Amino acid sequence: MHFIQFILAFLILLHLPSCTHKELCTDHSHVMEVDVRFDWSAVPDAAPETMSLYLFPLDGGKSQRYEFTDFRGGRIRVKAGEYQAICLNSDTRNLRLEDIDRYEMFRITTKDSDMILQAKGIDDERVAVGPEPVWTDNMDHILLDETGEAVRMAPDRAYIDVSIEIVNVENIEYACYVIGALTSMSEGYHPGADELSEQNVTIPFELSVSDDKPVISGSLRTFGECPVWKNRHFVTIYATMTDNTNVAYTYDVTDQVHNMGESGEIVIKIDELPLPEPERKEDGGFQPDVGEWSTIEIGINM
Repeated sequence: MHFIQFILAFLILLHLPSCTHKELCTDHSHVMEVDVRFDWSAVPDAAPETMSLYLFPLDGGKSQRYEFTDFRGGRIRVKAGEYQAICLNSDTRNLRLEDIDRYEMFRITTKDSDMILQAKGIDDERVAVGPEPVWTDNMDHILLDETGEAVRMAPDRAYIDVSIEIVNVENIEYACYVIGALTSMSEGYHPGADELSEQNVTIPFELSVSDDKPVISGSLRTFGECPVWKNRHFVTIYATMTDNTNVAYTYDVTDQVHNMGESGEIVIKIDELPLPEPERKEDGGFQPDVGEWSTIEIGINM
């Protein structure tokens, strides 16, 4: 009887599985902790509230998103393996992310604007809000294994500031509402491919009227100009006068958009804006129920 029990115990031992812990390590199928650091030396004044990191497995599958409440980075848990990576700040409201599971097609763009515009060059373009400050970086290849090396990325600006100044504005005292729009700018940016989107958009922007000078000024942000279509760029100034007259003046500013300075900022200067003198000079205030726009195209030599 004891002999039979011995034989059964021996057979059970033969069928017990052996330890495969080392095999799991060598085929990188385990989860590990990784230190992620964002180097802001390229834009030392940037301090976003939050950052996002997208990891794209080289063996396929959806991207993996990690969020950081410290813009300098933090630690994440991730499956060992090979990845591509994109990082960007996530403390924005107007930005939209598209094709987030494809590294080279990953796109940063903006939402539609609710402004209704009527001017040259925008009939076939989406009217979109300008981007908020966005900083991003990419890495074509990251190996995450037992060495414990940190992921280090260096975000840089993915937007361009544009300033607009209109001087020698006639009848500026009768202007009660003024806005502007810049046409044929790139719709978005692909950080994985480091390329601008090929679709054009028109970007509206606010303008301020000076209290003591015949000057109107404003600013906007853009990703840049479309890299494929060599369209002309127009700025249109929309003004509602105190007698509820609507006028729109369009200027060709293509050369100024192309001549971006070393500072990385586009500066647009326009000389003369002939706003009409209202029929009734009393201050009627801004009325929301207004008529059609009267559009005037003006050549500009700068």
